[in-house]
Amino acid sequence: GGTLQLGNGGTAGNIATTTAIHDDGTLAVDRSDAITVGQVIDGTGNLTQIGTGTTTLTGTDTYTGATTIDNGTLALSGTGSIAQSTGVQDNAAFDISGVTTGSSSIQSLNGAGTVALGGNTLDITNGNATFGNTFSGVASGSGGLTVSGGTETLSGANTYTGVTTVASG
Repeated sequence: GGTLQLGNGGTAGNIATTTAIHDDGTLAVDRSDAITVGQVIDGTGNLTQIGTGTTTLTGTDTYTGATTIDNGTLALSGTGSIAQSTGVQDNAAFDISGVTTGSSSIQSLNGAGTVALGGNTLDITNGNATFGNTFSGVASGSGGLTVSGGTETLSGANTYTGVTTVASG
């Protein structure tokens, strides 16, 4: 598949539909402001945050490609979920502090960015053991971290104060 890029580093570029976004290529967000994507993103494609702004996902997204954060912030809010994505390559900022379910699941975490937990727990299921699974960035907040499968290496100076759980792996 190809690439659909929303924006060019400014504040324009959006998908105005309320129906699902079917992604079998790469959906790249390149905006300098805050944008909320409430539509469900499905398909086998990838999601890439390349703009300096904040992209907030509020839907229960079911796309199965990789999630890459190269710049800015990718945030989950409300019941927002990317649990089916093959993994998160976090080179900038991943924020789950706005999730209202108390926890957020991802298959794998790799990179050197930041993870803002807020009071939530990030559950790394390691459903994709070949993704990298080494996070040298910093997870912060009062929430916790759970590894519920496979191996995840944390090599950064994490500052989160919640519980660390190794459920299996």
